[in-house]
Amino acid sequence: KERARERELHLAHAQAEAAAQVQRQQAELQAQMTAESERKRILEAENEREMVLEAARSETRREAAAIKDAAEKDSERVMEVERLQAVADRARQEKENSEWAETLR
Repeated sequence: KERARERELHLAHAQAEAAAQVQRQQAELQAQMTAESERKRILEAENEREMVLEAARSETRREAAAIKDAAEKDSERVMEVERLQAVADRARQEKENSEWAETLR
């Protein structure tokens, strides 16, 4: 009778230990799943951040190209104005020279 009771106690203890082990394993698995979920969320956030940064870089490149184009057009306009100014200066000088030549005659 005593042996049966000891066996029962031993069996109950083993069952309690097994149940505790299962609970620990379940808790560990849950922690791993939570950590994996958090890693996935962080990775998705980093990917989204990288896409936003790349879009911003792309927009900046487009803006820089537009500014460069505008600067080149402005530079071309300045050169054209300078060329026309030089033509006008030569024409004015030629007119003055011909007027002097006319005066000297």
